Amino acid sequence: MSIVKSLITSLVITGVCLADSASAGVVSEIRGGVAAHSIDINGGDPSPENGVNLSGEVLFKSPKIFRYLLSPRPYVHGSLNLEGDTSFYGGGLAWEHHVFHDRIVGEFDFGIDRHDGILDLPPVGDPLRETIRTERVLLGSRYLFRVGVGVGVKLDKHWRAQVFYEHLSNGDILGSSNRNQGLDNVGVRLGYRFGD
Repeated sequence: MSIVKSLITSLVITGVCLADSASAGVVSEIRGGVAAHSIDINGGDPSPENGVNLSGEVLFKSPKIFRYLLSPRPYVHGSLNLEGDTSFYGGGLAWEHHVFHDRIVGEFDFGIDRHDGILDLPPVGDPLRETIRTERVLLGSRYLFRVGVGVGVKLDKHWRAQVFYEHLSNGDILGSSNRNQGLDNVGVRLGYRFGD
């Protein structure tokens, strides 16, 4: 099953389950957003991938046992690139900190994602080798670490707006390839938080 089919299936299942989960107190927040895909934050060579990603995320209430980890919220998310470049989905933990009378919220996320991008170049002589080298990011592993930070504002009791940055790479830890190019995405998202 392609990553696009997996994302659509996951979103449909999540949508069907949200009403019951939210009323049962399991879901903490749902979010949707857009991001600039694979931007150049280092001032080096521009990334060969580009376009816009649409993202969706479900955050769950922090289990009591997580209080020893400063009460992060588990999350699942997906990000679909509209240009046909790398899309990804995964899960992890999100920590948040409130400042300025709880109006401003800072966030740090860490997780593992699976993607549909390119791992390495085809063998020498393959006619697609040069196209892939110039048009795609070589990620080296099917699974990547995802690190994210965000700063948001509470719009009212339930709604929040956030600017976020996410970085995905294998960190030279995941996979057996010597490739470790990464993706850096910057975007905005809107979230609805359940409960008070």
